[in-house]
Amino acid sequence: EAFKDKKRLIEIDHKWRRGEELTEEDIAFINGPIRTLDTYNKEDPRVTFAKTIAIPLRNGEDINKIVGNLDSYTIIENLDTLLAHGADIDIDNLAKNLDSEYIIGHLDTLLAHGADIDIDNLVKNLDHWRIARDLDTLLAHGADVDNLVKNLDSEDIIWNLDTLLDHGADIDIDNLVENLDSRDIAENLDTLLAHGADIDNLVKNLDHWRIIENLDTLLDHGADIDNLVKNLDHWRIARDLDTLLAHGADVDNLVKNLDSEDIAKNLDTLLAHHADRSLIDSRLGR
Repeated sequence: EAFKDKKRLIEIDHKWRRGEELTEEDIAFINGPIRTLDTYNKEDPRVTFAKTIAIPLRNGEDINKIVGNLDSYTIIENLDTLLAHGADIDIDNLAKNLDSEYIIGHLDTLLAHGADIDIDNLVKNLDHWRIARDLDTLLAHGADVDNLVKNLDSEDIIWNLDTLLDHGADIDIDNLVENLDSRDIAENLDTLLAHGADIDNLVKNLDHWRIIENLDTLLDHGADIDNLVKNLDHWRIARDLDTLLAHGADVDNLVKNLDSEDIAKNLDTLLAHHADRSLIDSRLGR
């Protein structure tokens, strides 16, 4: 039944917006009990619109009187409609009564109607995820790119790095790497390398398994295989011993970074690659 009521509500909303007259049956439905889905935490905005704007207009009420009975959030949601019906709305005053989330959500509309909005101040009052989501809009309206960077978190920055740098952002890539988690570094490794990230700093901030996963890329960009080994857990070295040896890892350095159990299990392989026997004996406690 809730789906049926929602469909009827949409039909009435579309009907009014096409400029068609609402019937008494339409109005009775709007004013009656409407079964709704849990899409909204409050009244469906189409019901609010019909009760506070569409029906009063049908009944011949003055548009400015209608506006006077609306809160700022209903006004901004229906601004074009209200202005089209001749409403006298102070856009700057309207913007002052909206929170930052609503302003960014309706920024194009507000600016198109002449609102005086300080974009950089708006940025300072937005959550980092909202800035990231509306980054293109903010940049298009002249937001200072370094102010945007200051108000984004590291994850937002890495996923928008090309855009930010293209707009002239001053970003210390190696400092950014220090503040990223291993997953974000690995998933954006090519981007970071393309923008000059220090290879050893990347290795230092990657989890051991992501180092192995991206071994060829790291080595191709100048990573030292023996430095890589130092950043791996002993069990990971043992598991990927053949791979590390195939990439030129120093066998004695491998021995130094393995525990005694790993060495014992891989003794033949290590000796076959000319590991120092005295070093092995020392590591095995002989």
